[in-house]
Amino acid sequence: MSSKGDCGMENHQATSRAKLSGKLTNALDARTLASSNPGLAEVVRAGMAVLDVGCGTGAITRGIAEAVGPLGCAVGFDNDPALIARARSAHGGVPGLAFEVGDVYSLPYEERFDVAAGSRLFVWLADPLRALLRMRAAVQVGGLVVVTDYNHEKIRWEPE
Repeated sequence: MSSKGDCGMENHQATSRAKLSGKLTNALDARTLASSNPGLAEVVRAGMAVLDVGCGTGAITRGIAEAVGPLGCAVGFDNDPALIARARSAHGGVPGLAFEVGDVYSLPYEERFDVAAGSRLFVWLADPLRALLRMRAAVQVGGLVVVTDYNHEKIRWEPE
């Protein structure tokens, strides 16, 4: 990945992930890097190239772009064109930030990023291992894959 926020991304059509719609997408706008993915916030540094898979409306991705600064690059990647359109509309002017439509199962990147992250993504996928392997392939040698997801084992229903 080159410096100065050169993301150089292409569009890739997506087909294999559950869709969010309506008011459910409003919750995506309220997320921040620090509050929604503190593990990722701890490892992201200035100048890094970071891929945010399943970025939704781009709120966390914007925080990533701010953390990596103008010499870094943050790429938000999601299969939903409507969510990517919202992300571009809300955050399109942030330096070093790009949003792409694509399918996590066929991520087109090979050893391109310092970090590939997925926040609350895997719960929506039919084949999470396949997605994880594509994310790993997108990361440079020595890079990180950071996954944050729900722990449904801690959920309690009342009444049961």
